Amino acid sequence: MSCYFPPGTMLWVLCVLQFMFHMAGGCAIEERIALMRIRSSLVEANSEVPASWGRSDDCCFWERVRCNNSTRVSGLNLDSVYQTCVLTGGPCWNLNLTIFSSFHELQKLDLSWNSALLQNFDGLEGLTKLRYLDLSGNSLVENNILESLGKLASLEVINFKATSLNGALQNIAFRNLKNLRELHLGSNWLNGSIPASLFELPRLQYLHLSENLLQGHIPDQIYLAHNVICNYLICPTTFQGACPTGCLQMKHLCSIWVLHITR
Repeated sequence: MSCYFPPGTMLWVLCVLQFMFHMAGGCAIEERIALMRIRSSLVEANSEVPASWGRSDDCCFWERVRCNNSTRVSGLNLDSVYQTCVLTGGPCWNLNLTIFSSFHELQKLDLSWNSALLQNFDGLEGLTKLRYLDLSGNSLVENNILESLGKLASLEVINFKATSLNGALQNIAFRNLKNLRELHLGSNWLNGSIPASLFELPRLQYLHLSENLLQGHIPDQIYLAHNVICNYLICPTTFQGACPTGCLQMKHLCSIWVLHITR
């Protein structure tokens, strides 16, 4: 007895089988390869590595990795992952951020406190779903980093505390970040005035600029979204300029705004 398959059926079956093979290991192959590249970079830096990485094909079950319902990597909790007994007093882990371009569904990236030298920040520009980015406690040495942030419009939390950022803050760097709720830029070498665009972000609730070389004027009437109000304000002790009072005069208390610019 012979079997007959309508035209196109075999092609459809082959496509399904290819998809099943591609996803058989859980996470996507390109994501698993990228994670193993991160592991190799840690080994090259004489660091310990997460014990579960590479033990199975399904990286969704690896420690510090979170996947969504489509088994694509959506979160990487790599804070303090760099561990070594060799103390040299400077960054030991050289990490090229283009390595994360394979994680197209990534929403959270935490690389905080690794004392790493982070290079090629523009390698993150394709992560259009990224909402949480924490690079604090590392070294960012490129000059165009803040400008590149404008291409990550989905960001809600940015933490660049103690990342060796220097230079002036530019208005254009923040205008597209309409979803931003928290911005941490403290303990850096930023100078010049605070751009007005920071106070025009409709969802911003926390702004941390302490321990920089900033100066200038803070507007009295800070624009806030309809459901956002400031009832907690940390005023500077050595900042050049007056503390804003308009924020304290608003009537509806719906949430907390923290403006921290002390030195």
